[in-house]
Amino acid sequence: MLKVFLSGLPWLALCATTALPPRTLAAPSPLPPEPGTRTNSLAQAISDPEPAQPAQQITVRVLTPTHQGSGTLLGKQGNRYLVLATLANYHQSKTGNIVEVPKGNAAPEIWIQQGNPLRQLGRHPEAIIALQESTRRQPNYTPALGSLAASQREVQQALEALAAINKAIQQQPNNADLYNEKFLILRNLERHQEALAAINQALKRSEQAGFYYNRGLTYNALKQYPQALADYNKAIALNPKDAEAYFNRGLTYFYDLKQYPQALADYTKAIALNPKYAEAYGNRGNTYALMGNTAQAKQDLQTAAQLFQQQNRPEDYQKAIQLLQQL
Repeated sequence: MLKVFLSGLPWLALCATTALPPRTLAAPSPLPPEPGTRTNSLAQAISDPEPAQPAQQITVRVLTPTHQGSGTLLGKQGNRYLVLATLANYHQSKTGNIVEVPKGNAAPEIWIQQGNPLRQLGRHPEAIIALQESTRRQPNYTPALGSLAASQREVQQALEALAAINKAIQQQPNNADLYNEKFLILRNLERHQEALAAINQALKRSEQAGFYYNRGLTYNALKQYPQALADYNKAIALNPKDAEAYFNRGLTYFYDLKQYPQALADYTKAIALNPKYAEAYGNRGNTYALMGNTAQAKQDLQTAAQLFQQQNRPEDYQKAIQLLQQL
């Protein structure tokens, strides 16, 4: 969300958003599955031609959002399971299918999650229901716990998300992505010292650019600006095409360190990497205005306003127009 800071002129700025390989506003990304996890697998029912000999004589129940039936589990081909359906044929759907053994027994080797495809479609309440069912049947199934925590975070069920991610970490204490998800939850709760501890654990296990970026956000929140700058530098060194890292480093240079030429350079780099980056145009416009280049400031704010309008962000568009009128 846009924030307006008053200092002679109403300077435009954006809060640093959570990021990663989690970056929730810029590039949502699910937790990577464990080896063997079939988050996008689909049950594929076949009836013609029938195989001469089923691979496994296991009767299963097939569930989709609109159909259900039963069949015999035959085996799998690639990431698809083969089911000889007795009541209906099932084909690929956006949300995937669930295959389970009779009497509700847990069967990790043939459970196909419905929750992750729903979560990737942004249908978090439905994903939570599916993932809760998965964790009910398999209480220690780490991929389901991690995905459940991520969806609960998205719908502001932060305490429930924290409980789920803590349980997942108990199962996989060396999984860096789980600590990163815990960081995101704690950041949303504004428990920044705990968030810092979580992201430190992630970095201890895997030095990823996104983790450095996230720790930089936390140092910013704690007003530890030199540390934030160092982490943004590290994130950029590891991933020099990350527009968000340049943008947030620019914010640190501008607002916290008052190093305006460096801020200008970072906003310019962010725009070069993402020409539709409305916030970067707005902040660069403010920087130009502070440095006395009113003509360039107007041009950038006009571009920001146009992009906000194209992106269907009316409130941000109006604020950019207000800033233009005050130059």
